[in-house]
Amino acid sequence: MGKIKLANLDVARLHNAEFSSLIQRFFNDFSKTSLPIDTDTIFKTSFETIKSQLAIYNAGLDQVRTSEDSTKVVKADALRDADFKSLKNSLKPFRTSLHASELEAYTALHLLLSEYKGVENDSYEVQTTRLNNLLERLKSSTYKKHIDELGIERFVVRLTNSNTAFKEIFSKRSFETLQKPSYDVKKLRKELTESYRKLVNYVLALSQMTQEPFYTETLEVFNNGRKYFADTILSRRLSKKEEKKEAE
Repeated sequence: MGKIKLANLDVARLHNAEFSSLIQRFFNDFSKTSLPIDTDTIFKTSFETIKSQLAIYNAGLDQVRTSEDSTKVVKADALRDADFKSLKNSLKPFRTSLHASELEAYTALHLLLSEYKGVENDSYEVQTTRLNNLLERLKSSTYKKHIDELGIERFVVRLTNSNTAFKEIFSKRSFETLQKPSYDVKKLRKELTESYRKLVNYVLALSQMTQEPFYTETLEVFNNGRKYFADTILSRRLSKKEEKKEAE
């Protein structure tokens, strides 16, 4: 039998999803062997602990992925900001109108919108409340006639639609956030790494001391995944060097 050793792998260089795949690959490959997990109670306990930790870690990664919903919120907010600005700008052509009815409408609407100056910089909740209030007032007979006079109804409709769309997206994200537990992925990874390291070293030590098939074959299972991800890291490093060279 050749020298028993552990394949080199700098686990810290793995991306979060890759680290998850490394652990999952071990479980998948081990399940394909005929190795009886009950051979060693210490091994079995550690094995099951890591499996439980991996499930929680993956849930944490899912939490990170759902942050994409935050991007949707930002985009929806940017759209209603733009629509509010368009509504304000739609008044400008009537600033110097020589028609009394248009000038009256401009003045009334300009004064109304000035009450909402800086609304784009408010928190999401405050901005929503203020825009809801503005849109309600614009629907009233006091201001509806001025909107019709200037023919800017489409700008009000756009703001109404984008504000409604924002509220739906924001409400959905808020609800999902409340329904899900919060995970500290960095902490979870640290704990999972420590458990993985201990089990790997345990198997390595017993492989070297006893050379029993259960341990040596389990070590091979570990090494298969470690070699694959070591190559992944190397490939990434070489790719970055190549990109840097091309940029020079």
